[in-house]
Amino acid sequence: MQTDNCDLRHLAIRIVRSPVTSGWFAASLLATMVGPFGTYVSMSVTERAVYWGGLIGASILLARLTKAWVARRLTGSRFAVDMASSAIMGLSLGPAVWAYNRYVYQIPADDLPGIGWHMSVVLVVCMVVVLIRLYLQGDEEEDGEAAPRALPEQEAGTAKPEEEVPFLRRLPRELGNELMHIKADGHYLEVVTRDGKDRILMRFSDALAELDGYDGVRIHRSHWVARHAVSRVEQRGRRVFAVLPCGRRLPVSQAYQQDLPGDVTRF
Repeated sequence: MQTDNCDLRHLAIRIVRSPVTSGWFAASLLATMVGPFGTYVSMSVTERAVYWGGLIGASILLARLTKAWVARRLTGSRFAVDMASSAIMGLSLGPAVWAYNRYVYQIPADDLPGIGWHMSVVLVVCMVVVLIRLYLQGDEEEDGEAAPRALPEQEAGTAKPEEEVPFLRRLPRELGNELMHIKADGHYLEVVTRDGKDRILMRFSDALAELDGYDGVRIHRSHWVARHAVSRVEQRGRRVFAVLPCGRRLPVSQAYQQDLPGDVTRF
């Protein structure tokens, strides 16, 4: 139960703080109020909220899945991945929106722009989103010569900044850079920080190499933990666990027990 509570708390924090959630809400609210593409006249407020909220939400989900799929197959810059994803979105989502308007909302064919027009609109919107994000990232790089948010360990000189720990650059911005725990799950990593949780496509061995310099230890064949995240170490019978502040217990292999901080509490 403690593990479930910990996971749910991290998930709730991430959802609330996620720019994706706030972006979906803001875009859905704006579209509901403005009613673009004739929906202001043809639909009520409730219908517009359902229509645009669902359409924008589905578009965001499809965009994230498409980008993840492209990133696995395209070796190149983030911009190249974004452009390829935008093209796929235009080809797939455009016809889907046309069919949704035509057959679900029963919009007459004579009043409905063609499939090509829908594909073009989706492509342009995706590219505008990419360009806006690149512009904002550029501003952050110009203004952000200040060091990244410091960790408690950095103040004590025991951890290196983000530039010296390559793994931190892989984390979404909303997760911050205060690592708590990393768990290997097949070809993915479950990464838990103070601000939330995410899954990253990466080998555990490669992550350990990129974590060199961060004040943490490997405690199991599938677990890594930051030293500051270990509230206590427990031994129950022959099994040893590292306990996180939220109460989650992580298994500790015998070979790594000497690397953990603090004394062992036996039960």
